[in-house]
This record gives sequence, structure tokens and C-alpha cells, in this order.
Amino acid sequence: MKSLQIIFTTVLFNIVCITGVQAQLQGTSELSLGYGSNSIYKISKFYDISVSSDFSSLLYSEIKSSGVASLSYKYAINNRFMIGGSVNYENLKINKIEYVGFLDFQQIPEQNYSNFSIALETDYRYISNPKFQMYSGLGIAYFSSEAFESNTSFQINALGFRVGKKLAAFAELGFGYKGFLALGASLQF
Repeated sequence: MKSLQIIFTTVLFNIVCITGVQAQLQGTSELSLGYGSNSIYKISKFYDISVSSDFSSLLYSEIKSSGVASLSYKYAINNRFMIGGSVNYENLKINKIEYVGFLDFQQIPEQNYSNFSIALETDYRYISNPKFQMYSGLGIAYFSSEAFESNTSFQINALGFRVGKKLAAFAELGFGYKGFLALGASLQF
């Protein structure tokens, strides 16, 4: 019983220390470079199948993505919240095949589209330890691409981790213009 009390006290002390120590204070800046996969642009048109009105043909499209490269800057407005922006780039290749009869198909030449987006973003740090940070975030972006009708997009980072002091690695799980999984490096100054 005594050992259980010691373990409980040690765990409680560690939790208080982790949440009490702030990694970034108000005024801290963060510059990050990342790469993401499976963006909303790819997922929204991952496989597109359309059938003609008289059922004489079937058009099938498959999208391949280069992945999303992003450059971000954020500023700590207080010890937990960061606000900033990012610039993102993704190249999409669309392959289309049209089936026009029994075992008769025609391949349409591959189309390339470049997506550039500029976003406003915010993060909330749940754990803000000098060597480890855990956070969630939101972003809204304006993007330019000929492949889509809308020019606005979003990013929801459900869970992000930053490991390291000034120079660190990060990983983010989310959904949107940066992708489902984004990895990279960041510098706080």
C-alpha cells in the first residue's frame, strides 16, 4: 500500500510539473517547415466515377498527390495560444479513363494541377513543456486551383506533438489542406 501511494504521488507531481512549466511565453515566435499526406483536395476527388445519362459510357478518375509542402509562422499571444499563418503547395495528377463499351476504353491524357494556399491558423497548447508540447489547432485557407470550384478550405489538427526545445520535430494528425498526417521541423525563437 505504501508503494502505491509513492507511485501515485510521483505521477501527480509529474503531471503538475509538466502542465505548470511553459515552453513558450507570450511573444515567442515559431517557424516550421512540414510535409503532409492525403489532403482534403486529394480525398475529395480521390476516385471520381460518372455515368453518362444514357449509360453508354463511364468516366473514371484517379488522383495522385505529391503531398503538401508547408511553411508556417506562428506567434504566441499568451502562454497557450499561438496565431499565425502558412503557405502550402500541392501538385495533383488526375488520370481519367473512359469506358465506352464492352472491354473498350479510352485513356484521357494526364492532367496536372497545382494548389497554392495561404492560411490563417491558431493552436492551443494543452501541454507546454520546454521539451514536449501537445496541441490542437484550426486553420482557414484561400487557395488557387483550376481543379476545384471553391477557393476556401480548412484544416483541423486534432492532435499535434512537438518534441525538442528551440529546434524540434513535430507531427500533426488532422484533416484539411495540410493532410491527414503532417511531419516536419520547427524553430522557436
